Amino acid sequence: MADCIIRDGMVKRVDKHFYFRYGRDLIEKINRVVREEMKSPQCSLFFKHDCLNVSGDVPTGFDEIINRTVLNFVHERKEVFPVILVSEETGVDVIGDNPRHFMLVDPIDGSNNVRPWLTPSPVLSVSIAFGKLADLEITGNHRALEFTMQKEIFADKWYYSSDDCSYYQSEGEELKLRTSPLTKLYKKAVIGIDLDVQSSTPINQLNLLTSELVLRRAGSSILDLCQVASGQYDAYVSLGRRLKVTDVCQPFHLVQCAGGDFQMKVYLNGQTNTGLHDTFLYDIIKTREVSLLNKLKFNVIAAGTPELGRELARLTGF
Repeated sequence: MADCIIRDGMVKRVDKHFYFRYGRDLIEKINRVVREEMKSPQCSLFFKHDCLNVSGDVPTGFDEIINRTVLNFVHERKEVFPVILVSEETGVDVIGDNPRHFMLVDPIDGSNNVRPWLTPSPVLSVSIAFGKLADLEITGNHRALEFTMQKEIFADKWYYSSDDCSYYQSEGEELKLRTSPLTKLYKKAVIGIDLDVQSSTPINQLNLLTSELVLRRAGSSILDLCQVASGQYDAYVSLGRRLKVTDVCQPFHLVQCAGGDFQMKVYLNGQTNTGLHDTFLYDIIKTREVSLLNKLKFNVIAAGTPELGRELARLTGF
């Protein structure tokens, strides 16, 4: 595929190569900023603020510094690539004139792994995605995405998806991803399970906790879902109604392009809302209703195969 063409300072054709370079440049800049800050005697990465961001989370120094890096990067390129930016930290921003594309960013996932003191390599990830506004008007939701990229901050591990394929890169080598072929919950199946921020464990979820499964958790929902796309996990289950828009959209694309199954339920103010399932991303971007980034939450079952996804849905009452 040919590279994107730039005329009169504007991108005239955006393809997966453009997305890849743009995303890689952004994430590499984030990595440089984080490493430089880690070396600073006044390092503020591990500081937790006494406030909430637009998604209702307590931001850390990581969130603040990385989000500022994202905003600076996108503004520096707004003449070439105008875009509507949806960020977990700042909400919805129209950057540049007459954008035809949108971009989703979770500047930092895994903030609960950040301790109030210096640790060498907390498990954190950054996740971005791109799509066309014209496609979003048709699909209304995450199915409008064309390209996603995820990276672990303190490791050379890249996950990205495009053209119905998902890939992993590390140390210059690239592998095409395929999800687990497991179709039943056999003994020793490897399942990621999210128990964060739950006042009580849903009774049907106990079926997974008490069975002979191998349970895993990375501490970052994005990275857990990357493990499903890679086939390392057979499935991942999150039933706490806590995942946000930017926690689910990018991994949905990655898992599906790797051949997996991804089920989600949408909740508005804690109540299931089937009407928003097909329009939630369109509603956020077109109305710029920032409060939806806080009010909307998701339950998710991601599995290597539809058969395993259905079995997990049955066991958990999904």
